[in-house]
Amino acid sequence: MNYTKLKAEGRPQTACLKAKLKRAFTLLEMVVTISLSLLLIGSLYSVYLTSYKSYRRSVNKAELNQNARIALERISRDLRQTERITTSLPPDDTDDMNPAPSAIQFQDGHDTENIQYIKYLLSGNELRRQIIYYCFSATPETCPPADWVAWNAQDQYGDPPSEWIDPNKNVIKADKISSIKFYGIKLITTEIVAEDADSSYTYKTQILGRNIQ
Repeated sequence: MNYTKLKAEGRPQTACLKAKLKRAFTLLEMVVTISLSLLLIGSLYSVYLTSYKSYRRSVNKAELNQNARIALERISRDLRQTERITTSLPPDDTDDMNPAPSAIQFQDGHDTENIQYIKYLLSGNELRRQIIYYCFSATPETCPPADWVAWNAQDQYGDPPSEWIDPNKNVIKADKISSIKFYGIKLITTEIVAEDADSSYTYKTQILGRNIQ
């Protein structure tokens, strides 16, 4: 009788213990689930961040390639047509005493009616293409194309002409260009460095000045 009574009295205690254990396991499962979820989210974010950085690097490199290609193609096209380069260029880029210039000016071979010159130079990180003309006039307004002369001309007093830049043709041809240099005599080398905040690339091309005198 006593044994049966004790056994009956122990049933509620056992059920209560099982309920507590069940609640404990449920809380533990929640903690594990949350931890695994956070770990998975962190891993996915890390993969996404790595992929995004790789994508941005590819996009930036493509943009730099495009800028450099446009600049080199335009310079090459103009240089092939010119008959005279007014900038003194060293034969190569190995002489520190005679460094390669970062700008180049030459006669415009596309315009055979007027004597004008093309100049490429850096302004900040922008590559500019200018149209320049010379004449013996105090102002550009009194200097019509018929009065344009060669860059090294002299008047009756031995004075050089005035240099004028066409404001309508002082245009940007490329950006993100950190440096540029020119060297060579007949085979002219143009070397460009294009860069952004993350990377830098050097591009080089050679142009045969077939009309250079």
